[in-house]
Amino acid sequence: TIAAYEFDEPAQRSFPDDSGNGNEAVCVKGCPPLAADRDGTGSAASFGDGRYLRIGGDDTFRTSDGFTVAAWVLVRRLPTADVACMVCKPLDGTALNSWGLMVENDGRPLFYSAADIDEDVLFGKQGVILDSWLHLAITWDGETKQVWIDGIGGAQQRAPIDIDRFAEGDGAEPGERLGDLHPVGAAQEREEVLRILLALTDAFR
Repeated sequence: TIAAYEFDEPAQRSFPDDSGNGNEAVCVKGCPPLAADRDGTGSAASFGDGRYLRIGGDDTFRTSDGFTVAAWVLVRRLPTADVACMVCKPLDGTALNSWGLMVENDGRPLFYSAADIDEDVLFGKQGVILDSWLHLAITWDGETKQVWIDGIGGAQQRAPIDIDRFAEGDGAEPGERLGDLHPVGAAQEREEVLRILLALTDAFR
């Protein structure tokens, strides 16, 4: 695990990295307010008003052999733009993101990626239900990317992805609530995605 965020009370102007690796998530334009998580016993970060989190990068984010990003997500309203980015990894020296976990304005979750100047989009097979928690994950094994919804692997396709050392930002779009975020430095099989889902579920209890 590279980093994990349970979105408990922020320390000063950042959220700690609960993996213990020191990749704190720094609040930009103010820390997002905390709201109830999926079972009401913990907290989730509620994004809006242009607030987002920035995670400083180092070589642990150079995951060119594969990665998994998983999060509990609640979408309160669909984006008015084409997409809303929940978690994205900037690609240095370009206006592109290396990858992104996003939601289309029709409610479909998507896995965005870029290589050179070519962009690639892979949609999940089902849309989000507004005001309802679901577990989203994206995986890439160095060749093939896949979208997971509530632990079920769906759409997949081959795609190269440019990776550098820069890390993520998340919550740049209003109308989303992240209950937990879990970037992992290797692509995961179904059993591992389910393990992450269960681990993140336990974090709410």
